[in-house]
Amino acid sequence: MNSQNKDVSSLSDHRLHKKQGIIATPLNDGLRDILTLSSWTRERMPEYIWLGLILLHYGRKKGLKKAAYILYNISKEINSLSHPKLSMIFGLPEEEQNKVFKIIVNLIDKDILSPLTVLYRSVKFPLFNEFFNNPQLKYESRVQQLIEAVRVYSPPQADEATDLRFLALCLWECQPKIDPLR
Repeated sequence: MNSQNKDVSSLSDHRLHKKQGIIATPLNDGLRDILTLSSWTRERMPEYIWLGLILLHYGRKKGLKKAAYILYNISKEINSLSHPKLSMIFGLPEEEQNKVFKIIVNLIDKDILSPLTVLYRSVKFPLFNEFFNNPQLKYESRVQQLIEAVRVYSPPQADEATDLRFLALCLWECQPKIDPLR
C-alpha cells in the first residue's frame, strides 16, 4: 500500500518537549493534557500477571480460552468489576472476592496462581491465600515462576504482552464460543 494513501504523520510533524524528554505524535501532543502515559512493565503488567500465569501454564491457545472463560464468568457475576486488575479484585467486598476466586479455581488448578502468594501475603490478603496458597510448593519455585512471567510479559511489544493486554481489555466482551476445558 502506498504511504500517501495512509493518514500518517511524518517525523517532522512530531513535537519535541525537551524538559519532559518526550517526542509526541501530533495526536498525542494534542491530547497531552487529557492522556497520561503509563509504563506497561511497572504499572499495568503487574496488575494482570495472574492472567499471564494462566497463559504460561496452559500455553497460548488453551490459556486464552480458559482465561477468556474465567473473565466472562466473572463479568456475569460481578457487575462492579470494570477491569480484571488484581488491585480491583482485592478491592471488592469479601463476598465478591470469594465469587471471583471460586470461578477461577473451578476452571484452573489453584497452584497456577500460587506464585502470587509470595507477593500477596496472607496477613493482608487472607482470602486470596485461602484459595491459592499451597505451602507444599517451595518458595523458590514460586519465585522462579514469577520471574519467568515477568520476563515473558515485560517487553511491551512482545506477542505475549499483546495477549495479556487483550485479556485485560476483554472482561466484558469475551464470550467464549468453545468449551475451554477441552
